[in-house]
Amino acid sequence: MDIVLLLLQQNAIMLCYLIVGYVMLKKKILSVNGSADIGKMLLYFIMPVSIIKSYIRTFSPDMLR
Repeated sequence: MDIVLLLLQQNAIMLCYLIVGYVMLKKKILSVNGSADIGKMLLYFIMPVSIIKSYIRTFSPDMLR
């Protein structure tokens, strides 16, 4: 259950980043190309890293069984 909560937390953080990017695009602080680059970075880098990070745990013999 801890993994599910961690993944939900990471997705909520990514949603916040997405909202900030959308607001920056609407206020013309960020261009369309910059917005696409941020979306690609979220998709290809941040999401896989957060998934891998959620599975990192200390080793214990009980988990091995």
